[in-house]
Amino acid sequence: MNKSNRKIFFSFIFATFAFLGSTVAQVPHIGYVYPAGAQAGTNVAVVVGGMNFGGLKDASVSGGGVNVKSVKFSRPFNNISPDLANELKPIITAIEKGEDPLVASIKNSENVLARLKKQYDADMAENPGGDKKKEEKPKDQNSYENMFKIVPGERLLYVDKTPDEVIKIIKELSPLEYQCLCKDVFSKRNVLQASPAIDQNAIIELEIGKDAMPGFRELHLSSPTGGSNPLLFIIGNLPETSTPYFIIADKKPAGIIEAFPSIANGQIMPGEIDKIKFKAKAGEKYAFSLMGRKLMPYLGDAVPGWFQPVISVHDSKGKLLGFSDDNLFDPDPVLGFAASSDGEYELRIRDSIYRGREDFVYRLKAEIGPPPQIEMKKLELNYEIENVRESGKNNSLSEAQAVKYPVLIDGAIDSPGEVDFFRIDAVKGDKIVAEIYARRLDSPLDSLIQIMDCNGKILFWNDDTNRLNVGTHTHHSDSYLLCEIPADGEYFIKISEAQAKGGEKFKYKLRIDRPRPDFQIFMDPSVLNGNSGVAIPFTVNVIRMDGFDLPIIVNAGKDPSGIKMEGNEIPPGVETIRMTMSVPPETKQGFYKIEISAVAGIGGQEISRRVVPTDDVMQAFLYRHLVPAESFSLFVVRRGWTPFRKVPAEIPLKSGGEQILSFSCTGYKPKSDTDYFLELNSPPKGISIMEGGFQGENYVLKIKADPEMKPWKGNLIFQCICENTKPGNPKKTRYPAGFLPAVPTKVESGK
Repeated sequence: MNKSNRKIFFSFIFATFAFLGSTVAQVPHIGYVYPAGAQAGTNVAVVVGGMNFGGLKDASVSGGGVNVKSVKFSRPFNNISPDLANELKPIITAIEKGEDPLVASIKNSENVLARLKKQYDADMAENPGGDKKKEEKPKDQNSYENMFKIVPGERLLYVDKTPDEVIKIIKELSPLEYQCLCKDVFSKRNVLQASPAIDQNAIIELEIGKDAMPGFRELHLSSPTGGSNPLLFIIGNLPETSTPYFIIADKKPAGIIEAFPSIANGQIMPGEIDKIKFKAKAGEKYAFSLMGRKLMPYLGDAVPGWFQPVISVHDSKGKLLGFSDDNLFDPDPVLGFAASSDGEYELRIRDSIYRGREDFVYRLKAEIGPPPQIEMKKLELNYEIENVRESGKNNSLSEAQAVKYPVLIDGAIDSPGEVDFFRIDAVKGDKIVAEIYARRLDSPLDSLIQIMDCNGKILFWNDDTNRLNVGTHTHHSDSYLLCEIPADGEYFIKISEAQAKGGEKFKYKLRIDRPRPDFQIFMDPSVLNGNSGVAIPFTVNVIRMDGFDLPIIVNAGKDPSGIKMEGNEIPPGVETIRMTMSVPPETKQGFYKIEISAVAGIGGQEISRRVVPTDDVMQAFLYRHLVPAESFSLFVVRRGWTPFRKVPAEIPLKSGGEQILSFSCTGYKPKSDTDYFLELNSPPKGISIMEGGFQGENYVLKIKADPEMKPWKGNLIFQCICENTKPGNPKKTRYPAGFLPAVPTKVESGK
């Protein structure tokens, strides 16, 4: 990217953030936490990197047993410019060396002023008096003259504080706050690697109880503007060490593993290799497992879209003895190592292509014994089904294992190239489901299903099934078939590994069944921020299983009292829809944990399913994924208001047609200096507002659907926009006032 293109690119990025800042609430966003965990029974200070941290007031860790002692937005000198950083360096360096920081500050100020005076004299000699024929006056003439009035020792040049005040602030910082300051002052910033999403720091002090249950937790931040996204924080029962967040040194010193088992926390910066020394005994087996991608599943501005850690073991002379860059399909590596002799060894950790940044956080577990392996998870179904095991002697059509469906078969591709056959009797017109559960249960198997007739002719087959991107698996390798049997007779189901791999870990569960229509619902985001008295939009995604194609109703719990869901029916065939949630105007500010459920009529019964809270994140500049969260939270920011009292019950449209809509505004009288109007918020392509305005106690607008628009079912969400005009200033101030409840809409063909 050349200089000109970089300028255009960053102008676009900053303009985008400026636009977002003017239209949405600036809620806190967490990009990483370091260290990403702690031992039960200890106190720990963690640094949280993110954005929109101004006004932070609280933090929470799910699961109980963790007390948040303090939350600080770490910015003792606000934004540190390169000039201010250069002025702080000699002060901090003197403190580090045990020298007098005041003397260092005065000497530095004298040197800077001498340099500026020299530059000023040179500019004046080149352009005395500011020749008007020149495009510019002497560079920074006014700034120079103002700086020359500053007396070294009385105040700093680039911040309005005395050296004594600055020294006092620095010395009173906590150890982690001091490291954050040193990082801002001494680290070289690369604008191509900088990310606004992790540009700010908060320091959180946590007190973790001895009885705190070990396991995965979620960390949240909150401010008056709203609650943050959750990020993983781990409570363990092993002793832990952490590399300092920042060290003023040319090279990071090697860490030391003092005990087995234990946890080592670290971060990888660009081009960096972390080195950790440990002592080993001859013949002893050691296991190292690293958690990196697990802590931060997706990075939106990095390829392949996550931290790809690599670990290796070296002897005292640097010779490579062991290496690992993954664990089967999992990017987080594990490494087993057996020492050949007593002595000191070195573990090295880096990114596979030497990337790095503050959010490349890891947790390394060191223990004695074999390395941990990925174990296949238990399959949980909503119904009873007979479970049988694969015979193991079913590797050809003639040896096919006979089974009666519905059945769930435990099988495995035990060696590369192996195949498994199963035989069923079926009747013409029967609908059969053949489904593999493997990668979804953490098996490395990349399955392939084929259904054949008695002559071996392939009638149906499937390799990968496209599914909603939920969780951390990016390869939808589990196969699925729903087919109709063409004639009475015997049929054979062949299971193979699409990449001709195999082994004891390549296990699967095969469901041979009749269709069992069902659904799963995922809500985004997991933390909904908004005002009381107005609607709050969110997105719902549906996985429809075994041909399920009926309407689904989404409902909220009873707390806070009076909560309502609008546009909460998911029409048949719809897989993604936006809805709104409203709470009464009198609802108090703060967090509310809400259970969201979904119900549908299936086979004459009402089926209820929990709605899974998720967060929509980006991978590698393009791909979108839903990352599940523990629970759904509503954060009521303040009381909202719009003049609109009632919205249309529904909106029927035809492609190429128009519709006049009336919104009740009873009791509102338009003002000369204030204008309210409606805009569509993220509408489907083809629907737009033509015109609108107040008519009496109603707001009337005309909406249209383009002639080329295909039939569509969903919700339209209108956003109220306010424009104010101040006396003597013709320029209008524009800001979003709130959302209106979602309106069910249907577009039919106009032909």
